[in-house]
Parts: sequence; C-alpha cells; structure tokens
Amino acid sequence: MDKKAGVTGWEFVQVTWAFLNEVFDHAAPVMAQYGLHQKALVLLALLDKGDSPQELAHLLRTPPSTLSHLLKELEDKELIHRSLGVSDKRKFHFVRTERGNTALREGREAINEAIALRLGNLTPEERSIVEQALPLIPRLLV
Repeated sequence: MDKKAGVTGWEFVQVTWAFLNEVFDHAAPVMAQYGLHQKALVLLALLDKGDSPQELAHLLRTPPSTLSHLLKELEDKELIHRSLGVSDKRKFHFVRTERGNTALREGREAINEAIALRLGNLTPEERSIVEQALPLIPRLLV
C-alpha cells in the first residue's frame, strides 16, 4: 500500500479478504468436525439476527437458491431445525440445535484464537492501533 496516496478501497478489500481467509483457514479443522465451511459457520451465526429464509438470504448476501442449499446442508447435519410459523403455517423459521450451538461456539473460539495469535505478532503499540481502529469499522457500513 502506497502510504503517500493513502489506502484505496480496493486495497482495503484485498487486505480484509486475505485476513478473513487466514482466520477461517485456522478455524477449518474445528469447522470440519461439523462438516462446516466459512459460509455455513457465518449462516449459523446469522440465525441470531434473522430466522426466515428471506432474512437470511439478505443477511448472507446470497441468492435464495444458494441459501436453500446451505439450509438443507445444515439441517442434514442436524445443526439447525426448521419450524412452522406460529401465525402463518405457510412460513417457516430456522433455529440452531444444541449441536449447532456447540459448532458455532467452537467455531467462534477457533476464530478468536486465530486472531489472538495474529495480534500476538504485533508490538503493543500496533495492537493498540488495531484495537482503537476496530470500533471505527462499523461507521464505514452506513
């Protein structure tokens, strides 16, 4: 990254993407115990924000057909359960099973470990900069 010109948006995306891939690669052995991949683990976590196929497709930024495949995959692995809507029996919702909660918890722990290891490679001053910058990232989402 050219420090004179500042960070371009594309550089920001490249670095973020590389970082996420490194972190998920570190967590891959834990995720593999449950037959999970990156998107499936993220989908398990997104059940905290939405539980209908429409909400989940929007949150995951994926087409409904891809989401259907992912949901079926998680159901087959007994990580989520489908339930009928209370007021409208034509609609259904998804919730994590106990196994799904365990998979998500262990996946998060592996990701936290991966990030802690990488932060451990920084000087205390560099870690402080990262920790101070992190709360600014959500402000870029608006």
